[in-house]
Amino acid sequence: PTTPGSVRVEKRDRVRGAGDQAEMEFRRAATLLNSGRVADAEDALIAALNADRSHQAARQTLIALYLEQRRIDDALRHLQEGLEANPSYAPFAVALARIHVDRRNYDEALRVLEQVRGTGPGNADLHALRGAVLQRLARQAEAADAYRMALNSGSQTGTSWVGLGISLEALGRRPEAAEAF
Repeated sequence: PTTPGSVRVEKRDRVRGAGDQAEMEFRRAATLLNSGRVADAEDALIAALNADRSHQAARQTLIALYLEQRRIDDALRHLQEGLEANPSYAPFAVALARIHVDRRNYDEALRVLEQVRGTGPGNADLHALRGAVLQRLARQAEAADAYRMALNSGSQTGTSWVGLGISLEALGRRPEAAEAF
């Protein structure tokens, strides 16, 4: 019973959604990483992804952790799962394609890059890597186009210019190749 002017307060536990649980686990992982508790942080990141498989920050952190530890197969698996959850996320595609390139699996690297190529604004890293993969597959005209896209995406890296020059030279277009070099 309340009297005039009194307030009754009733405490209820808030039901947390999957996103809230994932965010809480991610924050816990960040705290654990900052204190050097890497194994516990890994467990918290996995718990975050179990709560919400599309939690980008948790997945990125876990992948970075695996790459730093040279656990490439674990990183590869989480990159693939990340692309399943968000097929247009170019940074995951580029990282996954780099793993395939390191393993000389150029066809698979190209397949991964092709999946995200048209999903967003220009991504210089994606186009430059695609150019390098196409060169290794001896598809020089397509490689030159990919390097041009990289250069038109705002990245004027020397690597893209050299890659363009190599492809143009392979196509017998020496004056253009010289200009690129």
